[in-house]
Amino acid sequence: MRVVRVVLVIIGLLTTFIIAELIYIIYNRPGLILEYFLAKTAKRVVLEDRVDRAYDGILNLAFYQASKVSKEYQEIEWIDSLQKKKLPDNQLLRNDLADYFQDLDYQKLASEDGYYLTGTLYRMGLLAYQKNELELTEYLWLLAVNVLPEWSYFHQEIANLFLSQNEVEKSFDRISFCLNFQYAQSRCDFYLKRYLNNLEPLTIGFYQDEITEDFINY
Repeated sequence: MRVVRVVLVIIGLLTTFIIAELIYIIYNRPGLILEYFLAKTAKRVVLEDRVDRAYDGILNLAFYQASKVSKEYQEIEWIDSLQKKKLPDNQLLRNDLADYFQDLDYQKLASEDGYYLTGTLYRMGLLAYQKNELELTEYLWLLAVNVLPEWSYFHQEIANLFLSQNEVEKSFDRISFCLNFQYAQSRCDFYLKRYLNNLEPLTIGFYQDEITEDFINY
């Protein structure tokens, strides 16, 4: 009990000291508080300025990788004709992307295997979906498909996105396209028979754990 009392006394003294310091700053040096919030705001502005450049850089990498892939599969009729899409003026999304871009491994992002790049596109698409930017989600996930078409995750996620919006024909088109790729066929065929044929969309982002493990943390 004595130890507990001592600890409580110490906590009380520290709390009193902190409150006293805050009162002193508020009345005698209010500029410090203003400086703190201005610094935080300035950091955010700098990060936001970098968001468009980071976004454009990721798109450039994706288009470069996709162009190489399309040459490897010349016998397949590609159903996407993607042009570069500007980042929407959605401040909440931009804030999320600013935070996300800070933690990216840019060395892995530029890797020739395209794994980390597609994982990044996928995560960006999820952030867009969470901020109700569905067209951007569709766009980023289509890019992921074009970079690594042999992986079924991205085909299924984009097909599921369309199905969740009752765009059934588009969903069938995506799964049909997936069936062109040998490694992706079995999983896409399963999604077709189990979910698409029954018009039962899954939760958006249902593969995010697997994609994080296989494409981000590999």
